[in-house]
Amino acid sequence: VVLTAAPNVIQEARVFEFHIKSGTLSYDLNVSQEAGDEPLVGSFVPDTLYVTSTGGLQTVSLMSNTSWTLQFCDWVSSLTNAGVGDATFDMIVDSNQGSETRTGFVNAVHGGQVLCTMVIVQEGKPDLLEVDVDQFDVRPEGGEFSFHITSNQSWVISTDVNWIHPTPESGFANTDVNVVVDAMMTTHPREGYMVIKAASGKTVTVTVTQQH
Repeated sequence: VVLTAAPNVIQEARVFEFHIKSGTLSYDLNVSQEAGDEPLVGSFVPDTLYVTSTGGLQTVSLMSNTSWTLQFCDWVSSLTNAGVGDATFDMIVDSNQGSETRTGFVNAVHGGQVLCTMVIVQEGKPDLLEVDVDQFDVRPEGGEFSFHITSNQSWVISTDVNWIHPTPESGFANTDVNVVVDAMMTTHPREGYMVIKAASGKTVTVTVTQQH
């Protein structure tokens, strides 16, 4: 029996086990092969991964000639954490709840040495800032009303007059805003504005008119 072993391109020793049996006789043969002597290499495909704000399942490949473990940033995870040689694996990227693009990483490590790094670039959520009503007509004796802000970021409310009182004047994400309008002291019609400004700089305006 002639056994032919292919070159070991992996930087790990390996063992082949053979079980030979003839009638009632059997023999176990172990063949060991030393580790390859090529330099340690590793590379991700792709080396930079671009992900939408919703995140989700991503499939990537790692090309290497040695054993490795994976290190992930805190918003990336995988059921595959270690292996030897080339591998393709799935990982989960969490959704990005912020409006800003964020950058993370996956490292392949061998013996404390980083073999290669994949950069993960995830876009932020769309710049969301909306109100359900953008104009109110209020009676001369004043009154109270509310509107709803839909947003994925922090925001503040400012007014250009002292007779419109929104509560709260700042917040984060989706919120109901209550507004109290003072009674008119004259018979002249008046108009005021509430400007809602998000952290990104986006604004929307709610107009309040009051007249006899």
